[in-house]
Amino acid sequence: MKFTRSYVRLLSHLFIILAALISAPLAAQQRPNVIFILSDDQGSVDAGCYGSTDLQTPNIDRIAKEGVRFTQFYSNAPICSPSRAAILTGKTPYSAGVPGNAGSSALSKQGL
Repeated sequence: MKFTRSYVRLLSHLFIILAALISAPLAAQQRPNVIFILSDDQGSVDAGCYGSTDLQTPNIDRIAKEGVRFTQFYSNAPICSPSRAAILTGKTPYSAGVPGNAGSSALSKQGL
């Protein structure tokens, strides 16, 4: 049987429609919303939801109450710029080119 261009085109369109119909229920499943909050100089108990009595954090407390709280976390560095670089790139701070705080070394003079 010899396939003509129109026949091949019709089959390809039917295949695309069939694939769309099969994948539609999978796409309809709702993916979770993820909010990653990164703050500077915040201790492990500086939010009300983690036991702080001297700081008022009503919005963070509400997010924690309505969502999921994580109680274990690893930071690649104890200071801001390298830890942010590690989170954004998935590399160690040194591999990401930010071994120290931006603006605090000779590296910052040459640019990132």
